[in-house]
Amino acid sequence: MKSFQQMTLELNEAKSKLPVGHKQLKNEVVSVGNKNYDLSYSQKGNDVFVFLEGMDTGDVYEDLKSAEAQMKDIKDVLKSMGESFSIEEFKELFNETNI
Repeated sequence: MKSFQQMTLELNEAKSKLPVGHKQLKNEVVSVGNKNYDLSYSQKGNDVFVFLEGMDTGDVYEDLKSAEAQMKDIKDVLKSMGESFSIEEFKELFNETNI
């Protein structure tokens, strides 16, 4: 019989779409205003990646602990923006800075 944590991880993996070859390490829900956003940590090879609503944030980390430390600051900024935060604006800004 599978544990609750194993079942939860499998359901979260099914919900979030990660690129081929990525293994999900952890999934979080970030509450911003009255909306929830999916934050996924994945590993490919020795590198750890972070995805916000399925979009790669563009940074590569050595391990899960360092990725979580960096994401703490980003989560704080998102929460401070509150209702004014828009995932579409974030995607546009992210795409402009990574061209």
